[in-house]
Amino acid sequence: GSSSALAMRTHEYHPLWPNPARYAFLRWLAEYVQDKEIRNRALERTVRAQLRPYRYPRLYRFLNPLRYLSCVAHGYLRSIGHKLQGAVP
Repeated sequence: GSSSALAMRTHEYHPLWPNPARYAFLRWLAEYVQDKEIRNRALERTVRAQLRPYRYPRLYRFLNPLRYLSCVAHGYLRSIGHKLQGAVP
């Protein structure tokens, strides 16, 4: 499997959970944009939005339970589907 799949199985990574590597990248990107004086409102908004879970983790967990539950349900359903495929002759 992929490195992302392995990281998800070992609980080192989840696409909906904040993780240190992504936070480091986003901080670097925000600093780079500021240092280079790049003026792009869409980029600035996107970086701010992506940093929100790291800056406000409790608020993020409070406001995103449906997104989290949707992801969990999707993963659960996929695992059931894989098990059922293996059970069908």
